[in-house]
Amino acid sequence: MKSIELTNSGSINSVSAVADLAEQQRIKMLSPRKWFKGAFSVSTDKRLLNTHFLFSALSHHDSDKRYIALALRGSLCFGVYRNERQIGFARIVTDLAGTAIIRDIYISPEYRFIGLGSWLLSCCLTHPAMLKSQTVIGWGSDASLFLMKNGFEPVENMPEMHVVQVHPHNVSGQHAPIH
Repeated sequence: MKSIELTNSGSINSVSAVADLAEQQRIKMLSPRKWFKGAFSVSTDKRLLNTHFLFSALSHHDSDKRYIALALRGSLCFGVYRNERQIGFARIVTDLAGTAIIRDIYISPEYRFIGLGSWLLSCCLTHPAMLKSQTVIGWGSDASLFLMKNGFEPVENMPEMHVVQVHPHNVSGQHAPIH
């Protein structure tokens, strides 16, 4: 049996330090955040999510509950609340390093058309986890018109997919303002 000798232990320590720093940044980025607008709030605290609300809003069959539970666990989740009652939701799948996909965005029917969906989307796009993303993908056929109204462009030949440039780099390498 051959033994492997590590000749450059300094590089292992630096890789470990980078990994530790990245984990600390991940924890900080994913720590719960809150936004307020009058009687409404948005929170990324998963402990506040109402699973009954989410299952009814996002599933079409009872068999979807396991899928939804797994999707929630691996995503950045945003709940919209009025007087502590959940009335909306958004879910972002991200690697925190450049890729972000808005997979679900939902507002209860009785609260639609008063700007809560656009506000929720704005909260999603300004979250610290999105700062490295230059392009965000919105994915879902039900949200097509909503996404286009909020600056997303449809992707040709992919009717469920839309994209928006949120932090395009200008020539100097600095981030351009978000419009």
